[in-house]
Amino acid sequence: MCSSSLASRARTNVTLQQSRARHNPSLNHRTRYGGPSWPGPGYAVHFPSPGQAIPVRPLQTRTPQSAPMSSPPAVLYHYTSAEGLLGMVQNNALWATQVQYMNDEREWHHAVDLARQILNTRAHSALGLQSDMAAMLYEVMGGKTMSRTFAFSLTEKEDLLSQWRGYCPTGGYAIGLKTDLLVAQAARYGFTLRQCVYEDSEKRRAIEEIVLRKASALTAWPLAEAERVKLIVDFVSEVRGLAEVFKDSSFEEESEWRLVGLVPAGDTRSRWRTRGGLVVPYVILEMGIHSLISEILIGPKVDKELAYHSVDFLFRSNGAPVPIRNSKSTLV
Repeated sequence: MCSSSLASRARTNVTLQQSRARHNPSLNHRTRYGGPSWPGPGYAVHFPSPGQAIPVRPLQTRTPQSAPMSSPPAVLYHYTSAEGLLGMVQNNALWATQVQYMNDEREWHHAVDLARQILNTRAHSALGLQSDMAAMLYEVMGGKTMSRTFAFSLTEKEDLLSQWRGYCPTGGYAIGLKTDLLVAQAARYGFTLRQCVYEDSEKRRAIEEIVLRKASALTAWPLAEAERVKLIVDFVSEVRGLAEVFKDSSFEEESEWRLVGLVPAGDTRSRWRTRGGLVVPYVILEMGIHSLISEILIGPKVDKELAYHSVDFLFRSNGAPVPIRNSKSTLV
């Protein structure tokens, strides 16, 4: 949407608010023109010119009251193939994949679809909010300026058949990682541990809270164009934050947690691999892997005796033996 169109809507908004103030003496100066939260002198807002990438700032995590995050267990598990395990140990690193390229391609759009539904049901759309917000949602979440959010998946479940089927169908391992050390090391890269949300009503409440808060701010008082754009950018950033952890309710059994973070395009940690005809972006997060690993589970469809010998030798060769045990699950 062009800036002239946005400006026109902003002027309409100003006229409506001024008219509202004239006919409602209870609206005092602070209500009409902003209170303590009004941006002060020197407040910088990056306004995108036509053809310029939409600015998206690193998310300041906001957990809606309707979606409290529980405390993670002391150990979280990552299911992977033999190649994945070997890569982690030899490179002393975790690989975080760009979320749009993770196994369920619809995951990233889940929060966006909910936001669009809610925007379409709000009366605020008459002031142009729905089209402005939806346009920037598309641009950042799925368009040419696609957000470079990366995630490393974990689960509370140490021996879950659906995880073996989904991530290790021909055999693999579940790597137990010490949560406190993992969080501390990931923080060096700006990555945070977040719990996935599955309950549909909980997801809807979280999106509605953001829509109502931002729409109210956009219509509460006359806004300069830069402040209007800033509020819409903030709206998209918060929806993006929810998109990182919203999952379909059918996957609730997974009890997933994610290390998530934003990585700019020119970052030297960027790498690529292939999968199903796609070139998949991921980033390398160098960590003290041997200090992080609590235990290794050998999955089904693997020769248990040979697997135990090779994995034990791998870790002992690196001077850091770990407990190893067999999965009780069976894959046919």
